[in-house]
Amino acid sequence: MAIRTVELEPPILIETLGDNLAAKMNALVFRGAPRDFRDVHDVVQAGLATVSDCWCLWQAENPSAAMTSAGVELVRHLEAIERRRPLEAIPEAEREAAAALPAWVRDELVTPGRKRQDWRRSP
Repeated sequence: MAIRTVELEPPILIETLGDNLAAKMNALVFRGAPRDFRDVHDVVQAGLATVSDCWCLWQAENPSAAMTSAGVELVRHLEAIERRRPLEAIPEAEREAAAALPAWVRDELVTPGRKRQDWRRSP
């Protein structure tokens, strides 16, 4: 850790990991870019937060939003990504790794305590 030789005026507030993760969860639910899925996955896999932590942070930022709607949006974004780049279009050597993230999203992030089909939209 570096020693400060100059005090900053006014003090600069630095975002916490929780602040950043709440913003990332918002991006995931509302934008759903592949990098958003990967970032949340990596934070959870690194043990920096749990899936429950992620959803609590998201809910704190969106107190009037329904968790079910958020789950539906995640599935919708994931399905759009899968339509744009189906597993069959990915080189065979990369398919297993490419399939692991969507499986984690469906089995761990979207479905804790719920059946997967509960999140699916009505046809």
